[in-house]
Amino acid sequence: IESSANTANAILIEATAGGIDITSASGTDGEDIDITSTGATGEIRITTASTTADAVRINASAGGIDIDANNSTLAITNTANGAADDFTIAQAGSFNSSLVLSSAGTAADALTITTTAGGLDISVTGDLAGEDLDITAAGATTEIRVTGASTVADGIIIDSTVGGLIADSGLAAADAL
Repeated sequence: IESSANTANAILIEATAGGIDITSASGTDGEDIDITSTGATGEIRITTASTTADAVRINASAGGIDIDANNSTLAITNTANGAADDFTIAQAGSFNSSLVLSSAGTAADALTITTTAGGLDISVTGDLAGEDLDITAAGATTEIRVTGASTVADGIIIDSTVGGLIADSGLAAADAL
């Protein structure tokens, strides 16, 4: 299918009833299904009016999914319009696999986790040696600060329900809490 027309819909594939399937049974590298827009202002848009939970689904039954934005920004947003409209990022499968969030940004907010309403829970349920919650600031002038604006008596709680608490300042003077 080819067109030399210079219009917004130079090629239109439309099914007024039923679906459209594009299938490639190739097992050879390079024999892919490619959708490419080469113009500087030519976007690729996927739009649906479906109201089902999987209205747009990207599924790799074997292999990975790679999403890159170069010299721009990348935003993934879920706009909730009711209770339980959750946004989940999960690493599934009981294997030595990890969910890694990393940033090579150089600003003071290179990685930010913010809630504008509601709380933030961080839970670690591992029970083996090394399966801890580690918060580390590695730079010589990088501090760890825990700040609370609460006015209640237990505004900040450090609670070890069974084990102890060690405060080691690394200073020559005696450690104190």
